[in-house]
Amino acid sequence: AECNDSELRLDRILTHLSFLRIHIDNIVLPQENELIERLYREGALYGFNLEYQFPCLESVSKSLRASVRIPAKSFTMTDIQFRHKRVVLLHMNTDIIPFWNREHLKMRLHIQLNTRGKFSTRLLAQCTVPLAELLIPPFCICRDFNFIATKGMTFEGSSLVCLT
Repeated sequence: AECNDSELRLDRILTHLSFLRIHIDNIVLPQENELIERLYREGALYGFNLEYQFPCLESVSKSLRASVRIPAKSFTMTDIQFRHKRVVLLHMNTDIIPFWNREHLKMRLHIQLNTRGKFSTRLLAQCTVPLAELLIPPFCICRDFNFIATKGMTFEGSSLVCLT
């Protein structure tokens, strides 16, 4: 979906979007993941973190542009809990409309390993959220998005991502 409407749409976007709420509760796996299970059994699985940098113009919000890394609060073999909530004040201007029409929020799920006392982090999966939907009434995105495994990894999971 793209926002290609008139001045009325522009006025509504600029007045309705004064702040942005980001809510990512968890990533749900439809079944147990063999890689995660094996690493857990071996004692090599330390945890997970979710990382994103929201595409935004500096004039709209400097803090929204900042890179965010969220450590998992807890996890099971079928659920990774983040309970992430963030509210950011926006200073909307007309330049954000074509920018968000073409941009995507990219979230990266990292797996944290502890092998023989050495900590390392590997990219496990990624999720892409098209931001054009933020420009269409009711000016929010709230639905499930799939996390796609990165090359060489096995992962299947989804998360309810809410941007309101």
